[in-house]
Amino acid sequence: MSVGSANWNRRSMTSDPELNAEVVDDETVESPEGVTVGKLPRDFRIRKFVEMTGLSYEELDAMTFIEAANQLALAAADESTILENLDIKHHAYFFAITDTIRMVSDPQDTCIYSSK
Repeated sequence: MSVGSANWNRRSMTSDPELNAEVVDDETVESPEGVTVGKLPRDFRIRKFVEMTGLSYEELDAMTFIEAANQLALAAADESTILENLDIKHHAYFFAITDTIRMVSDPQDTCIYSSK
């Protein structure tokens, strides 16, 4: 389980000023989907979902990951939860900054500053 502000990509893990703690848990449980998962990461996820959705630990524990994730959208529509819907207003420049330009500019954070 990774806890912190870094994203799982080369840039965040190498050159961005990010801090994470990686926790390796060898205790496993079986999820409702029948998948063997780490007990600690699953417990952490369920506790965060309790906080965000207002549902009980027991309710979320019985749900598959997809069922639990779907509760986030329902919670965002409910004013009693800490979540809210984000209304993104699209602008013309969104279409000008394409994936092609992003990939050309610095796809893996390989640009290195040099004063020479």
